[in-house]
Amino acid sequence: MLNGKPLAIAPMPYNRPWNNVELIKDCGLVPFLFARDFGFEVHMIGLAPEGVEPGLYGPEDIEKFSKAYPYYSYVSDMKLRLLSDYSPDAREALMREYAPEAELLILRGPYPASISFAKTYRSLNPSGKIYCGLDANSSWMDRIAWYEPSFRNFLETVDVLATSCTAMGALLSKKWPRHVWSVFNGNMDLTGGFAEFAPYSERTNTILTVGRLGTEQKATTVLLNAFVQIEKDCPDWKLELVGSETPEFHALLQNFLQDRPDLKDRIIERGEIRDRGELCRVYKRAKIFALPSTLEERRCRCFESRPCHGGHHGGCL
Repeated sequence: MLNGKPLAIAPMPYNRPWNNVELIKDCGLVPFLFARDFGFEVHMIGLAPEGVEPGLYGPEDIEKFSKAYPYYSYVSDMKLRLLSDYSPDAREALMREYAPEAELLILRGPYPASISFAKTYRSLNPSGKIYCGLDANSSWMDRIAWYEPSFRNFLETVDVLATSCTAMGALLSKKWPRHVWSVFNGNMDLTGGFAEFAPYSERTNTILTVGRLGTEQKATTVLLNAFVQIEKDCPDWKLELVGSETPEFHALLQNFLQDRPDLKDRIIERGEIRDRGELCRVYKRAKIFALPSTLEERRCRCFESRPCHGGHHGGCL
């Protein structure tokens, strides 16, 4: 117990800070819901981002780290523990510090650090609970030697294993000696504006995509090429690109628009929109949302006759 509340911790599995957007993805939202709905004091732990002093931060400290984590305003029920050192030795010391008091350990993926966290936590707190969201895709899950003693011990140590893909959960429940739950990555209304339905007739002739533009996973160039092939057949339609961009994609698009200045008003770069209310309004203005992803759009290899219902970047391939 801490401050009269049960304590839960959610440590970053890599030697880096949490990204701002991860605060409102499942790796941040699961801890947030334990804090908001179940009364836990939750510490989301990771390396301090550049420009932020190490320390334990809550809503009262938001001005000290708001530039690094503007999305924290949506999940401020939990606290951020930001460290100057997140090496393996520092992570081990951190777990030894927290394990005796923490009633819940929330893990992100069966990464080596997560497996180490679980082992140390269980040795120091046999009655504590461990939740692990697998962050699964079929390629990675296929490579895991689940029968090796270290991983079998991890499976036995964790109380709840979860994935956002129903087909993946069903397959792993047969393949592994553990049940894997399906916990969907729902679209949480963090602004209160999603519930207001926008009729199709009131939307603009816009094809919208939102994501990490230009990355191999998001295949934005596929969408761009497709729009170029059809643009003469739909002259009153626009393509709107929202999200952070790779330098390569930005250069490619600028070079393309120099060659095709007639499309400058129809292919619109919006950049990353951090205001969730504004992003909601962008979604409501578009008639079509396009997701040309190499992950979300493929059928699950687990059951090839069924599409994957994962709904996030770690769903089935």
